Order: sequence, then C-alpha cells, then structure tokens
Amino acid sequence: MTELLVVGGIMALIAVIATPTVVRNIQVYRLSSAAGEVSTMLKLARYEAIRRNTNVSCRIAQEGNEWVVWVDLNDDGTRQDTESMLMLSGAVRVASSSDAPTAGSMGFVNVSTPWPANPIRFNFRGQINYGANAPSVYAVYLWRPSQPDYGFRALTLTPAGRTKSWRAADGGPWTD
Repeated sequence: MTELLVVGGIMALIAVIATPTVVRNIQVYRLSSAAGEVSTMLKLARYEAIRRNTNVSCRIAQEGNEWVVWVDLNDDGTRQDTESMLMLSGAVRVASSSDAPTAGSMGFVNVSTPWPANPIRFNFRGQINYGANAPSVYAVYLWRPSQPDYGFRALTLTPAGRTKSWRAADGGPWTD
C-alpha cells in the first residue's frame, strides 16, 4: 500500500510540473495552426483567380473581437455565405507590423501589411495585383497578444503569389 501511495505521489508531482509545459505547447501549436489556415486561404484565393481567369481577393477584417479571413470571389468587400472563410478563434489575432518583430531578418527590402484598408488581390495568372507603390512582399502577422512570449507567426506573399511561413520569438528575429 505504501508503494502505491509513493507512486501516486510521484505521478501527481510529475503532472504538476508538466502541466504548464503542455498548456504552453498547445497554445503555440494553435498559433502555428492558425498561420497554416491563413496560408491555405491565401492559396485558395490564388487558385480561384487562376481557375476563374479573373481577379480574386483575400480579405482580412476584424469583426468585433474576432478576425475573419475570406476569399472575396466577387470583390465587393462583403462576406457572402458562398465564399470560403476562416474565423481566427481563441486568443490568436492578426498583428500590425508595429506589434511584430521587425521584418528585416526576413531578407526582403520592402514588407507591407495590406489589411485592413486593402485586400490581397490576385490576378488571373495568380500573381499579386499590388496597384501603385508595390512593396516587395505582403506580410500577415499572427500572435497571441495576451501571451507575447509564445512568439509570432508571419506569412509572406511574393509578387508571384507564393506564400512562406515564418516564426519569431517576441522581439525577433524571423526564421523559416
């Protein structure tokens, strides 16, 4: 009986020590997963532009306390039920470039965040239609503002429409 109590005590001690690490890893996984889902939405918008042989936009907007990413097939700026969308749930939020670590370590000359004023618009070839004053890449930053020590995730989008995922600790630098 004593051995059972000792083993039970050791297991309880291990559980108490391991719980914060497990919780942290789950939250970091959720942040990485959200970045993967946003990347999928960007790729879907690009695919739809090529498939439909027309301009298609991917929009990122804040609705209340949540962030929504959707493929705006008719480019009217309004989300319809027929358009694919992603709701960033939980504590994951879209970060501004001033919140995220500096983009210099990504190796791009000019990085811009298109939202909320401008959508990410793909032309019929799947290339980004920047309009005037084109940056070298667009970037979408994600983080958990309540827990910045969990780091940041970024998605960069080149003029050819290619996405790349990045990660950074609070304060940077970015690594792929």
